[in-house]
Amino acid sequence: MHVWADATIGASQWKSDATFLSSDGGEVDPAAQPPVDGSYNSVDPSGLLWSLSHVSGPVDFPGRTVDPIEVDLAVSVGGKEMARAHIKRLVLDPAVDRRSVREDGLVGAFFAPRDQGPHPGVLVLGGSEGGLVEGFAAALARHGFATLALGYFMLPGLPNKLVEIPVETFRRALDWLQVQPQTAAGRPAVVGASKGGEAALLVAATYVDVGAVVGVVPSGVAFMGIGRSPLAQRHSSWTIGGRPVAFVPSRYNARVIREFASWRPIRLRVFYEAAMTNERAMDAAAFPLERIQGPVLLLSGQNDQLWPSADLAERAAARLRAAGHRWPVEHIAYQDCGHAVSLPHTPAVTEVPRAFAGRTLVLGGTRPGVARAAVDGWRRVIDFLHGAAA
Repeated sequence: MHVWADATIGASQWKSDATFLSSDGGEVDPAAQPPVDGSYNSVDPSGLLWSLSHVSGPVDFPGRTVDPIEVDLAVSVGGKEMARAHIKRLVLDPAVDRRSVREDGLVGAFFAPRDQGPHPGVLVLGGSEGGLVEGFAAALARHGFATLALGYFMLPGLPNKLVEIPVETFRRALDWLQVQPQTAAGRPAVVGASKGGEAALLVAATYVDVGAVVGVVPSGVAFMGIGRSPLAQRHSSWTIGGRPVAFVPSRYNARVIREFASWRPIRLRVFYEAAMTNERAMDAAAFPLERIQGPVLLLSGQNDQLWPSADLAERAAARLRAAGHRWPVEHIAYQDCGHAVSLPHTPAVTEVPRAFAGRTLVLGGTRPGVARAAVDGWRRVIDFLHGAAA
């Protein structure tokens, strides 16, 4: 029995397939048996979803949009089509309200469940791709949170590069979130991925009214700015009170130069590893994480090829433990996972075509490893946030 899936996510097309040995009655249970061939080879009821391969259209970082995943499933036996079905997997639940935010200098999207409430507040921050991480915020709202997906660059009315972003922007976002009628009293959490994870840890170390922080493939030190021009690297990513936050500058060694000079898919990890050899700068740019007034959850990928998130997250966790942090600190480093720890049961992405100066950006990991991390990581984030809000 051959099963294949054709999926549409926004403007992009994806495809997966699997061949199973069916029972005498013609039945197949993907939750109990692996395929004998196809785009995945393990026992996994969602294998056809995470093993979807990109066919055409733009590839966005996972979890960024609220575009549904529309899947056409077909089953054939001996080359003859036997059944067909259409499935629409929603990211934005019909029971969740979405509201655009453009006030107080903020640009974002606010999500909250329609029923009951008020709900614990969560500020959601994306990374160096800019824009909004609406999908993650919408999915959190489905689990009972009032979430603000905040843009801080690469949107109309905002800076066009990640250079000297005022941390006070996040302060205003926290203030805005806390006064919404749908937001429960108490200290909100901050969730950030990649450079957004760097921002989340900095914000939590700066403002005592952050009740919990989740860093996904994060850094506990400030790195150089990011922009189309290399001149961005001469500046910090952040400022506090108008002053640049101490940062780790770029360093170019032979390995970095070879990586940038090649036309092969690029691994930016080597760029950050070279910068991290500057131990004096690393110490100066480390955030005072011991000031965080709440529990900390860090998720990283051991095979992250964008930056060494497992090493960076462990540095942050070690600093908190050494300081005798009063609240729980947990760091989960996923084997065979790269930079894209995202929503479960969505395509497992290990690279993004034409994302860096026309070159493929390698995120790292294996597709099964990324898929496993997404399922486990999402469960941990939900449980952690509910526990922090209790």
